Amino acid sequence: MVVAFAWSTLCMLLVIDGGGLTRTIARLSGSQQIRQLLLTEQTAIAALLFVGVITLGVAFFVFFRYRLLTTALAFFSFCFASSLWAPLHDLAFAIKYLLVIFFGTYGLLFFLRNGWRIFSTKGYRLAFMYVAWIAITALWAGLELGDIWYAGTEFTLLFGFGFAWFLYLDKAEELRSLNITLAYTAIVVTICHMLSPFVGVEYFQGGRFVSQFGRATGFATIFSVFVVTMFWMTMYDQNPVRKNIFTAFALIGYGLILWSGTRNATVATLIGIAALWWVFRSRIFIIASIAGMAALLAQILLGGLDATSFLVDRVASTENTRLDVWDLYLGLYAQKPIFGYSPSGLQGAVYGDSLINLISGLGGRLNIPGVHNLYLGYAVRFGSIGLILVCTIFVVCAIRAIKVVFSDKVTLEDKKLFILPATLVFLIVLQGLFEDTIGSTGKGSVHGLVLGMAIPLVYLYGGKLLRRAEKSDTDMSTVQELHGY
Repeated sequence: MVVAFAWSTLCMLLVIDGGGLTRTIARLSGSQQIRQLLLTEQTAIAALLFVGVITLGVAFFVFFRYRLLTTALAFFSFCFASSLWAPLHDLAFAIKYLLVIFFGTYGLLFFLRNGWRIFSTKGYRLAFMYVAWIAITALWAGLELGDIWYAGTEFTLLFGFGFAWFLYLDKAEELRSLNITLAYTAIVVTICHMLSPFVGVEYFQGGRFVSQFGRATGFATIFSVFVVTMFWMTMYDQNPVRKNIFTAFALIGYGLILWSGTRNATVATLIGIAALWWVFRSRIFIIASIAGMAALLAQILLGGLDATSFLVDRVASTENTRLDVWDLYLGLYAQKPIFGYSPSGLQGAVYGDSLINLISGLGGRLNIPGVHNLYLGYAVRFGSIGLILVCTIFVVCAIRAIKVVFSDKVTLEDKKLFILPATLVFLIVLQGLFEDTIGSTGKGSVHGLVLGMAIPLVYLYGGKLLRRAEKSDTDMSTVQELHGY
């Protein structure tokens, strides 16, 4: 009922305000078809009201009933919502924003019922402070629609997808099912990338594989999450047939990342695989090396020696044009170190408000240069406090993960299951050194989903493992004392 009312209200506002609000939502949508619908077919908004309520009802029923499927759809849709292959883009885009509405509503209801946890649980308190500060910066910047959207998305991912959705996860069997679901999702994602040469998109640009995206970096940094997940499955699954299948797809996946020439994703993926190896002690570096050689061979066959030479030069290059961009944003950060500029305020900070107003009046929009650093991105958008809060999330998760992995009391089986979500969080921390992986769009990303999983699956679940291990050890000591050992 709440969602239906909210949807009806949104459609009513679109009808009443056919100008500013409609144009803003069309711009945020990311879909060319939806932009045309909102901007040129105002009468279609009435139809959206009826169709939208029915679609939401059916989708909510499916999402709530099939949790693992919903999690898989979240990662799949967030991955391909910006695909240049129109059919896949439209499908992923529709699923993504149905899930955003679902998780947002789910998170709101959860927060209303469990708000007291803010005062009793460190993880909840930290997440609340993070989301609250983003909301405060939006208020400070004048409640621009883009800032409100950004704050709502972060709340949705941390409280809806994170806490509310994974509240049930308390046992090893449940984490095992989640990890395996993500691994099978990774195979589907890999197949979609492998189809890129056959679907009419420009999958190869400047000697680099870009799949269905405009930039190699946009493809590789996201795909590395799925590649690491497939490597986890090759180490965990003992079934020979499934093990060989996942090994093959993991090889192909890592080969595609190497083929993209993206240094950040290549190195971060290899380090992520090494983190898995620390627990499993499998022959992972041999597998990764074979994948690399396979990618180079494919590069020679499909792109020729010139393309291969470009790829090798790209991976080996020490040049970094990001330094100029970092210098720009460091200067902006120094001017507003406390509150930052908010996401919507960066345009005016970079180009000046007068130019922004002029371009907006002509119906255009200026794109600002990418920050290319997650931590600098948080600093310039949300100030020092925002940077400290997100770094605190990463630090407490890292400390908890280290304690679990190096504990003598936590079982090896628990470590094998726990290491996947911990490694995925570690992966986005590494990639954040050279890419603004979480906060560049404010529309939600695969890395945003991983951030949402960080506190419930790494910090809180890791704490449960440590407490259970300690309790088990204490109980064993008591038994031994009773029997005189």
